[in-house]
Amino acid sequence: MTISEQKSQIRKNIKNKRDSFPDYKATNAAILARFEEFLLPLFKPNQPIAAYFPNSSEIDILPLLTKLSRQYFNISLPVINNKKEMDFYLWQPGDNLIASNYANNILEPQKQEQAITPSIIIAPLIACDLKGNRIGSGMAMYDKYLEKLKINKQKPLYIGICYDFQLLDHIDRESHDQPLDIILTDKRFINNYKLHSLQQTP
Repeated sequence: MTISEQKSQIRKNIKNKRDSFPDYKATNAAILARFEEFLLPLFKPNQPIAAYFPNSSEIDILPLLTKLSRQYFNISLPVINNKKEMDFYLWQPGDNLIASNYANNILEPQKQEQAITPSIIIAPLIACDLKGNRIGSGMAMYDKYLEKLKINKQKPLYIGICYDFQLLDHIDRESHDQPLDIILTDKRFINNYKLHSLQQTP
């Protein structure tokens, strides 16, 4: 079985488990509380933060985004183009959203004036491992976006939040994969930021 096939199987299994998770409301609230405890102290006001608008059974981060916007952080959401590439555009809770033309079940800011480069990315995920290897939708859009920034010598803090059962011991890595710096679940907080920064230093 190839790595891609292994990932597809993990994606299917974990998504099924997440879709039927019975305690999602209480666990979701616990994750957001831990986010405020462990991660908000690392943020600085006016930092550009890329996030996501939750769909299906993804962690609902809208209460967190509302709080961040009230504290004067610049929030942005991904917009997908016809090449299945991603950029981020400013958005505040309450602003209009439209369905993406190029990605299923993705809502994007209606107002798309100028793309911004985030210093922090909060990414959705289906699974990840202890080293930050992430499985998303399978289109590798975050990987391609981060690779583009790396070429320009830019390195945002890359954060994944998920239920603890989505955090696996090991996921085989493909050459294009960009690992998460920080992983937060309802039970664990893993900070690999220094390790990943050293690995990416020329």
